[in-house]
Amino acid sequence: MTHGIQHALSCVECGSQCCKYIAIEIDPPTCKRDYDNIRWCLMHRNVHVFADHDNEWFLEFEVHCENLDDKNLCRNYEDRPKICRDHGAGDQASECEFHADGEPHKIRFSSSAEFEEWLDGRKTDWRWKNL
Repeated sequence: MTHGIQHALSCVECGSQCCKYIAIEIDPPTCKRDYDNIRWCLMHRNVHVFADHDNEWFLEFEVHCENLDDKNLCRNYEDRPKICRDHGAGDQASECEFHADGEPHKIRFSSSAEFEEWLDGRKTDWRWKNL
């Protein structure tokens, strides 16, 4: 079985999870403004913030690719973007969540309350003072 066929079968097995969100790298939060901006983002539906095992931070949006069909297959497979072709293939295989060992996130927040609890647990001074 060729790697391409194996890769496609893996996508079917996992339900094409990587086609159901986008994640944009952000700077790690270091000040009240950063903390507040992350809190604001997390107050929106289908938005998450996570740090991976390399301590890189990401803003994640749960959005399905418009080319994903009801069977979780790509309707535009032959002309899909390079990022799709490279994800989980060859040297990029370790980036595929389905093939990774363990959780892909070191920490992940789905609400501002979760993030605030994490900040409080770290004794981070994140609250703005009332003037």
